[in-house]
Amino acid sequence: MSAYKKIGIISDTHGPLLTPVFNIFESVDAIIHAGDFGSPGPVEELEAMAPIYGVSGNVDGFDITHRFPQKRIVNIGDINFYIQHIIHDPVSHYLKLKRDPLFSEADIVVFGHSHVPIIDHFGRYLYINPGSAKEPRVVLNPSVAIVIVDDGVIKETWIETFEV
Repeated sequence: MSAYKKIGIISDTHGPLLTPVFNIFESVDAIIHAGDFGSPGPVEELEAMAPIYGVSGNVDGFDITHRFPQKRIVNIGDINFYIQHIIHDPVSHYLKLKRDPLFSEADIVVFGHSHVPIIDHFGRYLYINPGSAKEPRVVLNPSVAIVIVDDGVIKETWIETFEV
């Protein structure tokens, strides 16, 4: 049986989701939220689409922080996703956390906070920041990321921008 999965990655929603997110995530099998939900609303909206795996961010209150850890690892489609809201720089993050047993299990590192989308390799890890789904910085439009995996192989990754 194939472990094909389409994963939606989102961060920095800062409140209710914008309408294009519902269309982009319409066919995802799972959703990763890299923190700064801003309120419980996005949790409920995302859960209505697919299972959600999230972490709390620096603007999240007790309603989010009691439900989601600050960092975690989840396995989706035989790929381990390490999720943490704030990673200022993948290089310093790698050097700081390479001895963390949780981090060492990762294939993909997902983070948010900067509101700037990035997909880049450092060492054996693929780092993905989907940007902000509401308040972009540097780029003009909000964004999310999509990852396609199949039987433990990362097939495709991309940033999906949209207009509001």
